[in-house]
Amino acid sequence: MIRGDRGRVAAGAVAAALLVLVVACGGVTSPNPQASPTASADASGPAPKPTHWPTSTIEGTIALGAADAEIWKAGVDLRKAAETEDLALMLGAADGLATLLEGITPNVPRLQAYPATKDLGDGLETSYAGLLGGAVQIRDSLTGGDSNGLIAGFTKLTAAIELYADQRQALSEAATQAIFMKRTLVR
Repeated sequence: MIRGDRGRVAAGAVAAALLVLVVACGGVTSPNPQASPTASADASGPAPKPTHWPTSTIEGTIALGAADAEIWKAGVDLRKAAETEDLALMLGAADGLATLLEGITPNVPRLQAYPATKDLGDGLETSYAGLLGGAVQIRDSLTGGDSNGLIAGFTKLTAAIELYADQRQALSEAATQAIFMKRTLVR
């Protein structure tokens, strides 16, 4: 663990990076499983038929949409840890984020395999890799007592969050659509 003045300096240095993390993560809410999209149809014509995604794409999209809220919570925990200089909380949040990302990443190829969600899957693959790299570097730097590595980890995490923030709205919309499909089309 990083202790004393070095730890306070490192925690202070990452506070600015965490502000970007929280702003980027706080802008979009995760999909509401109670909401269902409705198609507006002209009264004189037939209602449009929804596109049928493969079941694996639907399941993967729902899983990634649900994980968005957990990624946001990790960002809040990391910000709180930096503000309070709580290195144990910082370590737990970084480790939890790394574990979460390792668990959800196998869903990305499910999106990449279907043309309508391929671009989203490609973007998430890049941002998740950056988030994971940053979280692992933060965790390893804390356990190894490396304050420069800690700052570098937060820098990496901040850059990845900026990439991820660009995809959050598309992920939320895709997850909402996948939930609708699961309820109405998959039997």
